[in-house]
Amino acid sequence: MRQLDVIVIGAGVSGLGVARQLRSFGVKVTVLEAKSRTGGRMQDDWSLGVAVGCGAQLITGIVNNPIVLMCEQAKVKYRPLGDDCPLIDSCIGRHVNAAADRLTDEHFNSILDAIGQWKLKSKNGDISLMEQIKLVHEKLLSSVDFRWTKEHDRLFQWQLGNVEFSCGSRLSDVSARNWDQNECVGQFAGEHAILAEGSSEIIRKLSEGLDIRCSNPVVSIDYSKPDKVILHTENGRKYQANKVILSVPLAVYHRGIIQFEPELPDDKSEALRNLGAGLNRKKVAVKISAKILD
Repeated sequence: MRQLDVIVIGAGVSGLGVARQLRSFGVKVTVLEAKSRTGGRMQDDWSLGVAVGCGAQLITGIVNNPIVLMCEQAKVKYRPLGDDCPLIDSCIGRHVNAAADRLTDEHFNSILDAIGQWKLKSKNGDISLMEQIKLVHEKLLSSVDFRWTKEHDRLFQWQLGNVEFSCGSRLSDVSARNWDQNECVGQFAGEHAILAEGSSEIIRKLSEGLDIRCSNPVVSIDYSKPDKVILHTENGRKYQANKVILSVPLAVYHRGIIQFEPELPDDKSEALRNLGAGLNRKKVAVKISAKILD
């Protein structure tokens, strides 16, 4: 029986994971990576003497999570996170008022609950999440006898920013109907956790024994022939395999970096166009030499 030959495009954690799984089935696997390194969004900066996650560093739910299993196997430390999230108000230089924080948090959650009810009752039409939040926010404030202060407003802006961070986009660009579509599918249970010593060791372990070829950005895929896929890279190299698995960011499809022959089916192209690609940039890490907060 002829050995199956597969090329995986993208050496992020998903690409490396599928490559290892295929190799365990006896498949010949080659991984092509556009960048000069592996790991994709899972990157660490050690310049301050500790691992600072430059991309993905949180484990969302530790029960039955395959990332946790990999951590256990690779002896990578992770630390569960609690619900406590102390906020510092930059306008007053100290912790925010606990009562104001609790009230604003409950107010914001009430807004999200109201948006959830709107989605159930109104099956047609959509507006931005920011518009819908403003509508419900103003309606709630007008229906109660309460003085909304500047402090409450600053806390409210933090809540908005927290959702923007989760979505990777301004809320004016996010669908009110579909912003939380991940909640419609099963989630990993348990506490969230942070990779205490970074993700580098997980990536290194996943990469062991794999044929990974970095600095090979794929620019075209010809899948016009049965059981034969031909790929060309930016540096002029040509690869051939029986099957190809793409593990690349959604933005790569949006920018048309990879050309397909024949073009992707209309339904797939339309689906890709209609999906948004969020972007978060982590720019600042601060090293504090002494403990300053209790």
